[in-house]
Amino acid sequence: MTRKEFLALVTAGSAAPSLAGEAAVPVAFFAAKPSAPLTLPDNPPGPASLMAGPMLGHTGPSEARVWIRATAAVPWSVRVSESASLDGAREVTGPALSDDSGGTGTAILDGLKPATRYFYQF
Repeated sequence: MTRKEFLALVTAGSAAPSLAGEAAVPVAFFAAKPSAPLTLPDNPPGPASLMAGPMLGHTGPSEARVWIRATAAVPWSVRVSESASLDGAREVTGPALSDDSGGTGTAILDGLKPATRYFYQF
């Protein structure tokens, strides 16, 4: 079956024949189904805690982004060092987490050296 023949079948609203000799799949199967909008779950009660992350995001030769999600608005920072013991670590403060941001925040760790292993702690 050519692409043109297939599109004519789909447009006409008929079932497309199966390529494997199985029963044809109705065109309605491919129709978009309405869905509810995505919502974030409510944060659990109690003191603030890490809900998701940390997740390493975009990295470049001299920067990296790290993302977190907390259960409540809370100040946060990342300590970064070339040493596994975090000796001489540099502290990067992340943006304020709030209900408006879904309790999420991304910190940009800049001034990194290319081809260097880094260790970090939240």
